[in-house]
Amino acid sequence: MRYYDQYYSSTSSSSTSSDIDQNSDDVYSPDENVSGRTNHPGKQVVDPRTGRVIKVKRETPDDYLNVLKPVKGPKRMEFNPYLPKTLTPKGYAKYKLMMSVASKQYETLVKRLKTERTLWEDPDFPANDYAIGNIPNFREKIEWKRPHEINPNARFFAGGASRFDIEQGALGDCWLLAVVASISGYPQLFDQVVPKDQELKGPDYVGVIRFRFWNFGHWVEVLIDDRLPVRQGRNTLTFMHSSDPTEFWSALLEKAYAKLNGCYAHLSGGTQSEAMEDLTGGICLSIELNQKERPQDLVEQLKIYAQRCCLMGCSIDSSVMEQKMDNGLIAGHAYSLTGVYPVNYRGRTQWLMRLRNPWGDSHEWKGAWCDGSPQWREISEQEKKNINLSFTADGEFWMSYEDFVTCFTRVEVCHLGLESLEYHENFRGKRRLDEAIFSGQWQRNVNAGGCINNRSTYWTNPQFRITVEDPDPDDDDNKCSVLIGLMQKDIRKKVGADFQPMGFMVYNAPDDLNTLLSRAQLLTKSPIAKSQFINTREVTAQFRVPPGSYVIIPSTFDPNIEANFVLRVFSQTSITEQ
Repeated sequence: MRYYDQYYSSTSSSSTSSDIDQNSDDVYSPDENVSGRTNHPGKQVVDPRTGRVIKVKRETPDDYLNVLKPVKGPKRMEFNPYLPKTLTPKGYAKYKLMMSVASKQYETLVKRLKTERTLWEDPDFPANDYAIGNIPNFREKIEWKRPHEINPNARFFAGGASRFDIEQGALGDCWLLAVVASISGYPQLFDQVVPKDQELKGPDYVGVIRFRFWNFGHWVEVLIDDRLPVRQGRNTLTFMHSSDPTEFWSALLEKAYAKLNGCYAHLSGGTQSEAMEDLTGGICLSIELNQKERPQDLVEQLKIYAQRCCLMGCSIDSSVMEQKMDNGLIAGHAYSLTGVYPVNYRGRTQWLMRLRNPWGDSHEWKGAWCDGSPQWREISEQEKKNINLSFTADGEFWMSYEDFVTCFTRVEVCHLGLESLEYHENFRGKRRLDEAIFSGQWQRNVNAGGCINNRSTYWTNPQFRITVEDPDPDDDDNKCSVLIGLMQKDIRKKVGADFQPMGFMVYNAPDDLNTLLSRAQLLTKSPIAKSQFINTREVTAQFRVPPGSYVIIPSTFDPNIEANFVLRVFSQTSITEQ
């Protein structure tokens, strides 16, 4: 991953600080016909207290196969681009219609297989070496078996899902395991990814399993058959598996995610932020833990994140994957950060971090505050009860904040937005962030103007105007935190291309309502905030700004580079798209 520099003329200088001193969404109603777009029956339910659309009841249209179009690769469905992108705030109706159509496809397939009395074999992800892919240093011989062939007592769940169920196999996807373990503790998130009432036996069993993932701006449903790779002659699962040999949901979820990404090999060496977003629809912010870059109030921030709708993970950089260290930690490995707690230790406040190794075994921290360490003797029994302290070789452990920032390289925080769950649902009483989402593409000689270095073409880039209406409720300076993410479509695994370097600029919007910035204004106006330009899947940056209207300009670093993108804006307070 490389970072790219921009330069500014004397009239285009910009502050790099993230603290900047400076109502209704534009939507189509479900029954509105706009420029030949298809009508579909629907009903909006408005919350009388807030005025927000909180639920949409829709029927699957008879012509749903014309409304949606198949895409190559894993069996997914995407919306026809001529449909309105946002039918209700934050694309909720779009999500509901897509899931309704996916359910109808699933039910149709199951009905056909029951009539034929056959078990499904997925033609788009066959049980062969192409599904495995090229995994470095992997020499095992594989055969494919269904769960009941591996264990006669096979079940989808054995007593429900928990973060202690999941164990890593022969694939370097600890980053995925850490996130799966995290969401298993949140039934609302888990049920969205893993639809209920799936079984591996009984009269309705036909070998079809389904999962849902957030993929480039919307949720998709992925169907797989239940054939899994096992070690030849040993009848044990090769990759992700449960600690209970009769439970198979985690192995099947990994297979569905492998299908979404092309093959199992493509899951080796990812990042927690990618998995967090793909399994929640949230947006991730990476925090470097070195003393120069980490915020001074980081522990207080992490405590707030732990109390909000966030998932957190952490890792240690290493040139060698999964290198065991003398202190019990593993470099080049992903951990879940599951709690941040203050305790009274020797008359002062000691911040403790609770982490989990997705391996789920005895590979745990060996320093102060490890399982059974003498420090715990000086903590009251009530405080131990408050933090649910237990000492077992389950991969979960504690360490001090000071040791945490010394040993780990970065923390990745995934903020959940309105697309992360059903629009009207609460998340354990926590408020999700408001969210605006835009999709677009850069086209050569049309709107692929490149970064601000390219002054003759920069003004042609797409522009998106938003209004942040109120300051954060807990901000003493009457400002609001805005988290912006720019994502490009991942084509690495399909065509072998790399990501394009990209980023975005943020400007004060013109006073005229709904007006964007002109060419003349962009030649003289300075951005109030900007991201770095990086060749990665998503570039994110967080800023504190006064309530008001802003224009965001996403661009590639060089001009005339074509790519599809999704721009997302998250805030604690209401965001109006214009």
